[in-house]
Amino acid sequence: YRVPDGYSRLAGAARLTPHGDRATPCDAQLFVENKLVWETKLKRIGVVEPFEIAVQPGQRLKLVVESASTAPLGNSVVWEGVRLLQ
Repeated sequence: YRVPDGYSRLAGAARLTPHGDRATPCDAQLFVENKLVWETKLKRIGVVEPFEIAVQPGQRLKLVVESASTAPLGNSVVWEGVRLLQ
């Protein structure tokens, strides 16, 4: 995703949610121009991990989730309230 003109920050949060009764820890990462600018380890179900980073118009954004386990169990990461701010 490219940042449109008029925006200077990206804010939101990430949260681990289960599919079943357990969830595997995950790493949630945010990249700007392929440079890692925010990372958190999501280990506990339902814990919200907020972020707010500086961005510039035209920069490329990428949100990534990677399992912290070689045998991941059912889970998902929810990106909440992700928005560009002026």
